[in-house]
Amino acid sequence: MWIWKDRKSVANELKAKDVPLLVIEKNPELRETLEKDGHPYIIADATIEDSLLEAGIERAKGIIAL
Repeated sequence: MWIWKDRKSVANELKAKDVPLLVIEKNPELRETLEKDGHPYIIADATIEDSLLEAGIERAKGIIAL
């Protein structure tokens, strides 16, 4: 769970600066936390190309991997 705290800090900082973001989370157990925090997300494996395409990577201006 400590890794999510690092990711959450980054996501919160981006959100505070009105930077659009989408969290790609592999662990379905974090679904409730993501919903509670109000971050848009998909449950998927970011190491799989189809997951990145589903997330709209072709429109992304940047990627942060944690």
